[in-house]
Amino acid sequence: MKLILNALSIDAAKQKWVFRGLFLFIFVCTALSMYWPIGNPDVSASLVWWEETVEYINSLPLGVRPEIQIPRVVFDNLLFAVSQMILTVLLVLGLLFTFALYFADAKGITARDALSMFFRRLFFVILFLGVTFAMYIAVSFFFAVFGASSLFTIIVMFAIATFLLAPGLVVFEKTNPILALIMSWRATRRKQLYVVFHIGAISGLYYLGQFVLVPMFGDSTIGWAVICGFLTAYFTLSFAKMMALFFARFQEGDIIKREEVKEGGGLL
Repeated sequence: MKLILNALSIDAAKQKWVFRGLFLFIFVCTALSMYWPIGNPDVSASLVWWEETVEYINSLPLGVRPEIQIPRVVFDNLLFAVSQMILTVLLVLGLLFTFALYFADAKGITARDALSMFFRRLFFVILFLGVTFAMYIAVSFFFAVFGASSLFTIIVMFAIATFLLAPGLVVFEKTNPILALIMSWRATRRKQLYVVFHIGAISGLYYLGQFVLVPMFGDSTIGWAVICGFLTAYFTLSFAKMMALFFARFQEGDIIKREEVKEGGGLL
């Protein structure tokens, strides 16, 4: 519980101005993307067009080439989907960057030096994200095929707990992404429930905040965008700080024993 309270204290840092600036930046970007989305988020017209197109193609005699015109709304929906994917990737990169800053702050490293360390390893950070995204797609496909979507959230939480230390290993210990995932798994495998509990607590508070605060604004688009922007910014920093706390304890041999990584492979 102490670790959760510490993670929620996003302003408790030596270089407060850095994290206040990050909070403001994430808040503004998230709120603006929700209030003025790029493209059209309403897919109802595209679904109607798709159903009508399928019906039209099926009604044609065999061998007749269909003449199909794609309406503008479909391109607007695709533009919205692509923009949301890009924003999600940037948010995850922002999360990892904030984690690096929190860890550096705790170790007495300046924000400038932490920035330099992160960007020197940016290629490997992006490679790490690519590997984890591919794993996410594979697991999603598996659960979709076998109809076990109800377990998907639980599996994702355990996966995050398993690989929670990997970003720190990539950035601060210059480990390649695949090796970092293996090392993180070996280090956390005996503390899975402990780590999942903390991840679940932070995530649960985020969704609780949405459940309680969003309805208060009713149909106000501005109010909804502001509160979602605030919650996203606050809990992005909170989750990043939790990651930094776990990685610090890993390096110190507290809670998660560093020696456990050596078992069965001598990777370190």
